[in-house]
Amino acid sequence: FKTHPRAKYMRPVRWGATIMAFGYLCRFSRRTGINAWSWLFETFQFLLLSPCAFLAQVYVLLPHLAEALEAEDCLPIGGRALKWIFISADIITVLAQLAGTALTITFGDLVEIGKWVVTGGLWVQLVFFLTFMVIFSIFASRLRKRHLDQGGIGADVGGHKWIDRCTSLIYVMFEACLCLFVRSIYRVAEYTSGAKSALGLSETAFYILDALMMLLLIIGFCVVWAPRCLEGKILPSAVDRWSRPGGTVEMDKVRRQPGTNNA
Repeated sequence: FKTHPRAKYMRPVRWGATIMAFGYLCRFSRRTGINAWSWLFETFQFLLLSPCAFLAQVYVLLPHLAEALEAEDCLPIGGRALKWIFISADIITVLAQLAGTALTITFGDLVEIGKWVVTGGLWVQLVFFLTFMVIFSIFASRLRKRHLDQGGIGADVGGHKWIDRCTSLIYVMFEACLCLFVRSIYRVAEYTSGAKSALGLSETAFYILDALMMLLLIIGFCVVWAPRCLEGKILPSAVDRWSRPGGTVEMDKVRRQPGTNNA
């Protein structure tokens, strides 16, 4: 999908959605017998691993949100450290799941070891994600207490309610976290119980607890596109200039431009 403005830090959700679409295409081809060998790619490399890109998206987006709101003090840890810790954990769990997948297509005891490696990777992924959800909840709580309730960043400057868009983005991030949490619990339970279990064989559970959750996440980020919410930030220095006698700076010219701090 194409959404503007295009920011580098929003690449994970675009890549994740694209890879997942290929995964469902492979799954459909296998179910209909068009391409029976595609089970490996769609199950493990596409459908299992593509949500890791969505995890990376929320990990990256939170520091950008805190920076745009000038609320880095609301984060329990620094934004740069938060990004590196959780992105590194995401990469490690992806590699673990890939290694486990490679073992499951071998033979003998390696197959069982591969299943445990994949399951272990999913458990570690879930633990880190739960930790992130706690950090995000602390950030949102502190943000309201220290900034929003005091009228600092929520001031109506020139009739522009920029903070309303950022509030919508926070709600969408909570919705994304909830969808990822439901999907993570389902995947851990599925691999723990085994592929031949009732949960592992249930197509209904897969489409409701995995596919539907990821669809809602993608829709949320498309409707409330983060760069569009953050690009309208009014710089404090500009607000000071408006308040001075004779200030003639136009609001649209002093907004933070798209692409700023997008790295």
